[in-house]
Amino acid sequence: MGTPSRYYVHRRDNNKADPDRPKRRVSYKRFGKLMLIVCCASHTILGAVASEGPTPDIDQLDGVLAEVKADVRIKHLVLDAGFDSAHNHRLLREDNGILSTIPPDHGRPPKDPDALPRDKYRRRMKTHFNRRAYRRRPQVETAISMLKRNFGPALRGRTHHSRRRDMYLRVLTHNISLVLLWVFYRAINVPWYVGFNTKTLT
Repeated sequence: MGTPSRYYVHRRDNNKADPDRPKRRVSYKRFGKLMLIVCCASHTILGAVASEGPTPDIDQLDGVLAEVKADVRIKHLVLDAGFDSAHNHRLLREDNGILSTIPPDHGRPPKDPDALPRDKYRRRMKTHFNRRAYRRRPQVETAISMLKRNFGPALRGRTHHSRRRDMYLRVLTHNISLVLLWVFYRAINVPWYVGFNTKTLT
């Protein structure tokens, strides 16, 4: 049995250009949304914000970054194109001293494919994109897959607050499970490469 969220299935259903899209429409109203900052080397969740979706991601980086503990040092944050904005680059680089790698693909594509963004950080992403760092971002999807496979893709709560508690409990249990693995298997320390993503739960 697969673990895609209802929102993902709904998007696939509406994408007529996708030959593998489901044949039956799936309707939805609201769903649980979990914003995650994940260590790409260890799959530890460093910060999480549980809320209700669907909502845009671009203006929610401030909130989830504030959930990272002060003693956790993040050197490089890799985000998908949903967070592409001048504000997010400045928030990471100038306010927190964190390198940012975000594909400069948010919004409508420009009429001139060779046109460069006006903001200096987004322009740098266009001309000197760090592909080596961005290749680590799929590890965030691995952490999301771990949450869904270990705890199920669906939330049991009937209210918004109970679903939020369920999501936070899964994050806590996930991190405790990793700690137990490190203790019993004596895993060596790994560097902190960090990625960011959003998980949707139904």
